[in-house]
Amino acid sequence: MVDIDKVQIEIVNEDTLIAPELRNLLRQRFDQRYGWVLQQLLTVQHVLKSTSAGVLTINSDTILTRKQLWINESGKQILMRSYEWHAPYYNLLIKIGLKIERRKKSHITHHMLMQPKLFRIILQKLGIKDLVDLAHFIIENADSKEVSPICVEFELYAFGLINFFKDSFEYKKFSNLGLSRNENELMSTPEHYSKLFADYNSVSLHSYS
Repeated sequence: MVDIDKVQIEIVNEDTLIAPELRNLLRQRFDQRYGWVLQQLLTVQHVLKSTSAGVLTINSDTILTRKQLWINESGKQILMRSYEWHAPYYNLLIKIGLKIERRKKSHITHHMLMQPKLFRIILQKLGIKDLVDLAHFIIENADSKEVSPICVEFELYAFGLINFFKDSFEYKKFSNLGLSRNENELMSTPEHYSKLFADYNSVSLHSYS
């Protein structure tokens, strides 16, 4: 396990990543889903601005339970597939210019390595100059009546790789366990999750059943 005392944590003011004027437009367009849309754009912006070779994005409700390989010996990054297929996500990505095979598997795996250099090239190939350009595209084209209208972090990046960098990745079995938030009191630390659910790569506390 990671020694938390040695991990450097930086908290960034979202105003420095996305201008208030643009956030106001997003709030007007998506209303109660504004925060959900904003967190995706904040993730994308952080990756695009990063000077690192890779950025590991993890949903706040997800805990990695064991060590994982993110890039193999051949330099290919790992992609995983889940079953959270939601048509509005892909309708928007098709509008943006991606070719997407209709299927019931997705790449919404709650954690994913993203390579900033490749993400920037993906957007460039789609004619998107920067995050502001992407945000305006979403405002103009996403179905705001949908409860979940977009997925522009995990799926935009994954299908960008599939469309433009087919030799840059390989698939690995997705092994995530969804748990009810009510179980949170029973296991208060990542170490507890790692011991109790060692057969899984990760645990996500997002089940409300």
